[in-house]
Amino acid sequence: MVPFYLPRLDDVLSPGDTGLSRTITDTYRSHVWVTPSGMYHRPQFDYVRDVVGIDRIIWSTDYPFLHLGGTQDFLGELDLSHGEREQVTHGNADRLLGLTTQRL
Repeated sequence: MVPFYLPRLDDVLSPGDTGLSRTITDTYRSHVWVTPSGMYHRPQFDYVRDVVGIDRIIWSTDYPFLHLGGTQDFLGELDLSHGEREQVTHGNADRLLGLTTQRL
């Protein structure tokens, strides 16, 4: 829910108020990764992509609380290039966690 409140936080908390060297939005974008966690709603995904950037989204599910059905369909319907889809489904997590992918 935080990405939806970032503009409001920037409006009421200036860098002078927070002691940060930049806005809360800029700080959030450089320190936080977002996981949709089973929220298969295109407008939400598009908004989060616009606010935090494709390189800060890590695909996840909320198993066992939500069923995994629909995950592949949802990912397939998103307006993502092949490279962006790879970023979201594993590349961003690989980078964040320091994992390396070996090709067979």
